[in-house]
Amino acid sequence: MKKSMVLCLGLIFAFTLAPSMSIAGEYEKGVKAGQQIRADLDKANELVNNKKFDQASKILDKDIAFYKSIMTDKNAVYVSLDEQDDLIIFKKEHPTSKPVVQVPGYSKALSLKAYIASDKQQWPSAMKYLAEEIKYNPYSANAYNEQGYVLNMTKRPKEALKLYEKGFETAVRFKYDNSVKATALRGKGYALTEMGDLKGAKKAYEESLKLEPNNQTALDELKYIKNREAKNKF
Repeated sequence: MKKSMVLCLGLIFAFTLAPSMSIAGEYEKGVKAGQQIRADLDKANELVNNKKFDQASKILDKDIAFYKSIMTDKNAVYVSLDEQDDLIIFKKEHPTSKPVVQVPGYSKALSLKAYIASDKQQWPSAMKYLAEEIKYNPYSANAYNEQGYVLNMTKRPKEALKLYEKGFETAVRFKYDNSVKATALRGKGYALTEMGDLKGAKKAYEESLKLEPNNQTALDELKYIKNREAKNKF
């Protein structure tokens, strides 16, 4: 998250905090709130990376509740997109007479909560957070990939396949790193394997290796497919 997040939050909060304050006072308080949110999310991300999920959840639950408390104007459309250019695209693809308000960081908080739920195999909770993330950031390739992962883990490969295809399509369109595209292809490969389409799965894994050469998961899955194909000959 960048400095622009704090400035944007300052502008948002300036018009949602106590109306008795002056605009300058509201903005100053809003900037401080934005700085705290940014610090919270950075800390939560660090805690998640260190597998301290309970501590991270406490921070994230507080921040998510705060975000919800300011996104209350029914005459506005709230989004939480990654880039300013995404906001321009969103406005073109979702024309509306309502003001579109960018709320930085909200989708990140939801993404972290989804990750925690997935790690604990709390699949319904993970899907709930991911659906909410996509609602506010429909251009998140990672969210589609994570939904695909949850569906694969819950034995729903046909649905997972669609989500991974959406994740790959989104990753290509919005120029995500190769790792995100490769993740989508590996997830697609897994889903196709579960569906019995070994030829399609093999192609997906091979395509993923073009983006992430020597990825061990893809190499192992290709060995598994090769063994399956050999057994099927007999």
